[in-house]
Amino acid sequence: ADYANAFTSVPFAGYEQQVLDTLATSRLKSTPGSMSVYCNDCFTLAGIVVERMTGLSYPDYVTQHILQPLGMTLSRYATTPLEQGTFAPVLTDTGTLPVEVTNVLASGGLLSTPQEMGRLAAMFMNGGTLDGVRILSASSVKEMGQSQLPTTLVTSGPAQFVYGLGWDSVAEAGLAAVGVEGWVKGGDTGQYHAAFTVVPDSDIAVVIQAAGMTVDSGKLETLAQRIALAALAEKGVIAEVPELLALTAPRAVAATPAQNAAIVGTYLGQAIAFQVAPSPEGGVLFSAYRGGEWISHPEPFTMRSDGRYWSTAGTGMALTVSRGWGRTYLVLNAPAGAGHYRDNTVLGQKVTSINPLSPAWQKRLAGTWLDVTERPESALWQGLPQLTLDELPGLSGYLWVADALAPSPVDPHTSDAVATMFLTVPIALGRDLSDLEVLPCAGGECMRFGGATYWPLSSVPALSSSDVTIGADGYAQWRTIPNAMTVTITGPGSWKAYSADEALAGAGAADGSTVALPAGGLLVLFGAPGAVLKVRVTT
Repeated sequence: ADYANAFTSVPFAGYEQQVLDTLATSRLKSTPGSMSVYCNDCFTLAGIVVERMTGLSYPDYVTQHILQPLGMTLSRYATTPLEQGTFAPVLTDTGTLPVEVTNVLASGGLLSTPQEMGRLAAMFMNGGTLDGVRILSASSVKEMGQSQLPTTLVTSGPAQFVYGLGWDSVAEAGLAAVGVEGWVKGGDTGQYHAAFTVVPDSDIAVVIQAAGMTVDSGKLETLAQRIALAALAEKGVIAEVPELLALTAPRAVAATPAQNAAIVGTYLGQAIAFQVAPSPEGGVLFSAYRGGEWISHPEPFTMRSDGRYWSTAGTGMALTVSRGWGRTYLVLNAPAGAGHYRDNTVLGQKVTSINPLSPAWQKRLAGTWLDVTERPESALWQGLPQLTLDELPGLSGYLWVADALAPSPVDPHTSDAVATMFLTVPIALGRDLSDLEVLPCAGGECMRFGGATYWPLSSVPALSSSDVTIGADGYAQWRTIPNAMTVTITGPGSWKAYSADEALAGAGAADGSTVALPAGGLLVLFGAPGAVLKVRVTT
């Protein structure tokens, strides 16, 4: 039930003093009627401000003024290739993955160790100093720990995110449940995950980092919360580690027609879509959009005496709606963290059908587009990086853009060439949205979404013996593989192959080695602009 933990940033080293003081007094702070939303781009902009004000690159400034004074000698930014043995590799059943390097700095590019992040935590707990060296003023540390959400949507209870400056929450919900203040920052890239928790008044900090594809910062934050609670009990700050909440639902009552009408509908957020529909057995069914269809929670949700629809499966999950800024939002209330408190997550914004798609957009629903701009070193190539367009069942007029990174809905009524972001969801699931642009290209219509350009699969030629030239734009070149074949690829570049089921089937340098390619698959070739790769089919 933890739908809001997939983030693209990792614990962040801190702000420069002058930037903090400017933010603290500027008109950029929350004003009545404003909405607070998780924003990676805002951290990126803060990094640019640091560069403009200091004349140093962001990595150089952080290194000189934060990392080195704190003795964080192993912490760095990946501005040069990482040497083997200096990072934790990700291990899979088939081997070791190439190291993932994010193309961000201030929004999540710091590489560090738990021990060194512990020194950063000690600086926060000591009012901005460590070992007699001042990094931040005490007032800056205090300001960072203040809630920046005085005007955000109220969801009647604790929430996972109570944003500070740089912190995901300055009222960590599991600690707040026992009357203790806690600050937490979590983050994820595709391969790396972290939780950074500070209990400022109790001299406790927990730092957990992980490398892998089956863990995320939400799990690490829960583990950090359990450790912090145990430490608080050991120090006598709390009497004991709290027990798990009972999952028993309140007394069942009949829902009114107005309550049913308020909650039934389709709710959209960044990378998620949910549907609440009447259940034939009474109550409502809660469904998530996966793989082109609505997948329902196995048991219905029924109205209870607290005004929420509770799952009859005994999971402790409950649904309600909240109004804000003239919109309706679906709110999940469920046991969270170490299981001793309930948490509210705004899942999505209610959206109703609008005018049908234009013929141009309708025609594109049958298409598939292939990424041509992602660098060959990218972790996205572990699967087939493609883009497709869907219309959500039961919701006409909008497009669901499914891409390799962050699927999301767009409104295609701006024009036949641009479909725009339109959601206004507070806290976390209204973030990292993008417009979808249709671009004319030699293959017909290309798509641009989330910074990537995609080439239409329908215009990809079949693989044959030929010289393949990388154009001036540097776009990767795709070829379909109509039959199983063996080829040699030679030239200044590299290649990747995918099977008919879209799995990565092979990759390598264009060094003239013999390569077996699967029938029904795809081959993609990479090189610098103007590079010529010679492809020769040998069988």
